[in-house]
Amino acid sequence: MLRVLVLGPTPEYSSALSKLLARDLLLDEDTAASRVNPARWQVDTALAKAVAATGADYVSVLDILCPDHQCRTKIGDIPTAFDYGHYTPEGAAFVAQQLPLK
Repeated sequence: MLRVLVLGPTPEYSSALSKLLARDLLLDEDTAASRVNPARWQVDTALAKAVAATGADYVSVLDILCPDHQCRTKIGDIPTAFDYGHYTPEGAAFVAQQLPLK
């Protein structure tokens, strides 16, 4: 039997993640993790419901990267993404390692 795995939306920040991380570094703050568009969770919920009706499996990338709505913005010192919707190799590897592939 063929298994279909649908990945949900990625975090969308209020500005480019690299800019938010640079700002945090300069100001000695840690605000980037909470600067995600809250509408992403509505999309995630709607998509999960739609996928459930098809029999495919759904994985919430927001659940992986943003537990408690606080997004993981770095893996070590490396940002998880380098622009909107594109992960760094480290960010992609982190998400991939969390996928239920078995």
